Amino acid sequence: MNNNDNNTENNSTQDTMESAAEDTPKKNKGSRKGRPFIIIGVAVAALVGASFVPWSTITGGYIKDFNLFSDLFGGSESPVTAEEVIDPELEKALAQGEKEPKIMDASETTPRTPEQIKASTAPRVNGEMVFEDYTVNSQGLAHLRQALTQKDSRPVRIAVIGDSYIEGDILTMDIREQLQDIYGGCGVGYMPAWSHVAGFRTSVKHSSSGWTEHDIRKGAKDKFKSLAGEYFTASVGAKSTYRGTESRKHLDKWYNTRFMFVAPTSGTVIIKTDSGENKFNVTASDSIQTLCVPGATTMAEVTSGINGLQSFGIFLEGKNGILVDNMSLRGNSGITHRNISRDLAAQMRRDVDYDLIIVEYGINALTSKQKDYNGYRKLMEQTISRLKECYPKADIVMMGIGDRGQKINGTVQSIPTSQFMVDAQRDAARNTGIIFWDTREAMGGENAVVAWRDKGMINADYIHLNAKGGAELARLFVNTLKLSL
Repeated sequence: MNNNDNNTENNSTQDTMESAAEDTPKKNKGSRKGRPFIIIGVAVAALVGASFVPWSTITGGYIKDFNLFSDLFGGSESPVTAEEVIDPELEKALAQGEKEPKIMDASETTPRTPEQIKASTAPRVNGEMVFEDYTVNSQGLAHLRQALTQKDSRPVRIAVIGDSYIEGDILTMDIREQLQDIYGGCGVGYMPAWSHVAGFRTSVKHSSSGWTEHDIRKGAKDKFKSLAGEYFTASVGAKSTYRGTESRKHLDKWYNTRFMFVAPTSGTVIIKTDSGENKFNVTASDSIQTLCVPGATTMAEVTSGINGLQSFGIFLEGKNGILVDNMSLRGNSGITHRNISRDLAAQMRRDVDYDLIIVEYGINALTSKQKDYNGYRKLMEQTISRLKECYPKADIVMMGIGDRGQKINGTVQSIPTSQFMVDAQRDAARNTGIIFWDTREAMGGENAVVAWRDKGMINADYIHLNAKGGAELARLFVNTLKLSL
């Protein structure tokens, strides 16, 4: 068929459609009155249907499940819980029935005090929460205390690894700010090349393009398993831009821009700061390489000219004081960190080592029906053991889960299985000889989530902190930390 035939056919079709459109109002004029009821009926049917769609599963947690009937008329006797997303890697590991972990714990040959052996609840001194110290010889935060004596000559590094509870720098940005108020320092610290929550995070202005994400929970044979739990592969021209912000203290500028990567082929990397453009010729290597641009700056832009370059973080750092790195992975239970690479960690420690690692997990292992968390405890003991191997100089603090809500017939209360998870986490800390902080008890214990929601500090899912809640929990944590220093 030639173009003229096409035009003729199209014109004929258009004339027919226009003719039909002119006739339609005459034929349906009497049925217009019923249209609103049809539209309402279709809308209600769509909402009812949507109530039975597993949105959370389909969208990976971006859209939460809901039930039209329970929201309008109240629930049945069975509980309507906040979204329960269990880490698939945890389910797989438990199903495989992994062997008892080999725990790296020097306390096997060191006598424990009765206080360390017996089951314990969150201790208080003069009404203030204190850490539960299960370390060998109750040395507590000895390394961090020693590091703080050097804070004027080098940065004291703290990593916070966790799940969506700290996503977007919630909680950690306030821990950072409060500690930098006391001990000095500036800069947001670790930043990924690309982020799911760049538009949500307020502690830095971040934009990027040309990067592919790799998650520690995927790719069992992937050798690049780092503390952050992620790395990013560049296409040629991949770019990440970071700008300071005055919305938080100590984050408008920093003094060292550090880029850590593996280059499979030779090429160039450009790092631009306030002082200008710095072009680096990079040689191919299977090992971690680090580029650092010193000097005060309010922005940094990293551009890769190497296809396949693997980024392990851009660190925006002060020269001294405190640095707090936020390393969050949505949906992570923490158990895959038992597989982080010892060799990779050793290479990264040459430029970025940690004085304290705070471990925040558990929400993605908690359900409203399960009471026995011994399987999860054993896997987390392996994680702590691996962290000790990879970062032998770091003190480790495990945070218990925060209080979480459950709705029954419109009334919210704490999930009754929460305490079983806290007990399992406390046992993991005790068995591996680290420090434990009972987050739930610090918040107020049973039904604290209700009070925090009433005060506007918890989101409507009755799980996650908002910025106000993150600031308050950071205050409680830093108060406890100060009592141990």
